[in-house]
Parts: sequence; structure tokens; C-alpha cells
Amino acid sequence: SDSNSHTIELLVKPYPPVPSGGFGKFLCDLDVGETAPLIIKPDRQIHGSSNVTDRWEKVCLLGGGTGIAPLLQIARANLQDEDSKSEVIMVSVNRGDDVLMKQELDALASAHPDRFKVHYLDTSEGSRGTSEFIRGAFRITPSTPIPQDDELMILICGSDGFVDYWAG
Repeated sequence: SDSNSHTIELLVKPYPPVPSGGFGKFLCDLDVGETAPLIIKPDRQIHGSSNVTDRWEKVCLLGGGTGIAPLLQIARANLQDEDSKSEVIMVSVNRGDDVLMKQELDALASAHPDRFKVHYLDTSEGSRGTSEFIRGAFRITPSTPIPQDDELMILICGSDGFVDYWAG
């Protein structure tokens, strides 16, 4: 929801519980009217500031599965800021046609064609889901110079394994 709203919207996918998680399944198994304990975290610092609008010329967002939800918030914040000139590139990584929030992403791309681009990466077996595709979507090549702090920010969100794979 927008930053002036007093509502919380959740994107929850009911993955089976695993040793380090399973809260999504817990939430999906609740009956209407039941409650769940939630904690609101303080603003996160990204390189010394919680501000994510108009700090970088290009913001590249790489989201796996439900990791797309917080990245969508960052994209919306940049696009709603009329003073921001940041270009936002979103890559949604999924297996097969299980693409979360596709309608919302496509609507943003349609509403902001000069500032928001979205790419969908299928990592199922036999697909073109490669790091070369990611570099192409972000227009990063081996000869791309190391960007200065205000030129490029790449943010990655997904499962621990996803972040380990893509961020190293």
C-alpha cells in the first residue's frame, strides 16, 4: 500500500514448513478472525540511509519468489516520488509460470515506461534462467566499469539460498 496508508498488505505463499521457517504456511492455515503475532521492524539502513528514492541513477531489483514483495515497495516508492529520476529495473525470478505479483509489475511497467522495466526469468529446468540473462537485463557486462555509489544499486531479495547464489 502507499506510504500514507495505515494498512498492511501481505504477500504470503504457503510453502511447507522447513527447519528455519514455515511462517507463511502458518498464516495461510489461520481461520478468518484468528490473529498472528507480528513485529514491525525499524527502517533498514542501506548504505547509511533508509531513503531509497532518488539516491541512485539506476536501481536494479532482483527478486525470487515472495522476495518480489519488498522490492515492489522500493520500486513504487521510487516511481511515486515525483522528484526522483531513478530508472528502476526489476527482474522477477521464478520456476515455471508461478510468477507472483505479475499484474502489479506489468501495470507499473505500463504506467512508467520510461522509468520502470520488468523482466521475468524462468529458472525451471531447460529454461534460459542464467546469470548472463540477469547481466543483460541490468545491462552489466564484464567490461562495465565499477559504478560510483550514486550510479547503481542492485538489491536482491529472496530465500537465503537465492540470495547466496545471486549475491555470493
